[in-house]
Amino acid sequence: MKNLISTFLIIIFIVFNCGSQEVEKKMLLKNEISVSYGFASAQVIYDDADYTFFASSRETKISGFGGPISIAYKRIFDGCAGVEIIGLYTAYNTQFINSNNNSILHSSTNKFYSILAKFDFYYLTNEWAQLYSGLGIGVTSGTSSLKYSDQAQTQNYEKTFPAAQITFFSLRVGKQIGGYFEFGFGTNGILNLGLSYKF
Repeated sequence: MKNLISTFLIIIFIVFNCGSQEVEKKMLLKNEISVSYGFASAQVIYDDADYTFFASSRETKISGFGGPISIAYKRIFDGCAGVEIIGLYTAYNTQFINSNNNSILHSSTNKFYSILAKFDFYYLTNEWAQLYSGLGIGVTSGTSSLKYSDQAQTQNYEKTFPAAQITFFSLRVGKQIGGYFEFGFGTNGILNLGLSYKF
């Protein structure tokens, strides 16, 4: 509860100090489009943990495209806050393995589509670099195909569940065209690397 209150107070402080932050005029390009790739998204972590947490003799192997890969549009206000719409695609295959004899118990093919609305708060804004943190919420929808080794049929599932991303720390470097990384946790992944264009 204390952590939640502290986080809320920090956000309020940042928002109310937007007007007082000195920003180089040349930095104030209001629109930004970006593409990125994430590592260790919540979908993959949950898939692994959900199966192995209570079963020490089991393990998972993740393969395939992974992701997520995302495309986003951001509108920046006064150089200290931004609102972003993000579309994401994640696809991967999972093998669930009995670690005692290394046999495959079952496997799955997973595809997920997500959309998030994300709010970013800037700590440093100048012509060449920006530091920021953010919070995003949205929805994920996708399909999973599950195949057991002792069954001929494949079981297909459709899933829809909430999506979220908390970005602890981000750095973008570059003037109009730039590169960036984001460190956080959620639908976008623990580490997100991307390119963006401001106009």
